[in-house]
Amino acid sequence: RLYFNAQHKLLLLSPLQRSYFDFMCEKMNSRNQIKLAPRFREEFISFCERVLGKERARSQRTLIEAESQMKKLYLIFKVPEIPSLWYVNPKHVFKGTETDRKKLLECLGVQSAVHPDIRVAILNVPDSELTPPEVLRNLPTSEHEITEPYSD
Repeated sequence: RLYFNAQHKLLLLSPLQRSYFDFMCEKMNSRNQIKLAPRFREEFISFCERVLGKERARSQRTLIEAESQMKKLYLIFKVPEIPSLWYVNPKHVFKGTETDRKKLLECLGVQSAVHPDIRVAILNVPDSELTPPEVLRNLPTSEHEITEPYSD
C-alpha cells in the first residue's frame, strides 16, 4: 500500500529512482525491511535489462546515488545495529495489513527514543515541536528533588 503522505517525496525522485523504490517495495519483507547490497542492486539492473530490453541503470553507482536520495527523503532508513539492512518507511508504504503496520510503527516509535533518525523518519513534526502529553507533564516530582545548586 502506498499512502498519500508520500507524494511530496516521490515527486522528487527521478523516473529511475522511483522505479528502484518501487522495486524495493516489491522485494521488502513483511517487516518493510530490505537488504541494500551489491547483489540486490544487480538484481534490479538485471530486471531492467530483462523488462526494458536495454540497460537503464548503468551501474551500481547509479543505484547507490538513488539510495542516497531516498535516505535524504527518509523513504528508507537504517535498521539499527544491523549492517546493510534498511526499512522502507512504513509511514509511506507498507506490505501487509493495517494492524501489522500499526504494530511496526509503534515498535519504531519505541526505538525512536534512542535512534533520532527513526524519529525524524516516522514523525510529521520536527523534534522542536514535540511536547510531552499532559499526563507526563503533571507527574508528581520526587521528594528528593534537588532545588538548589550544590555548594562545596
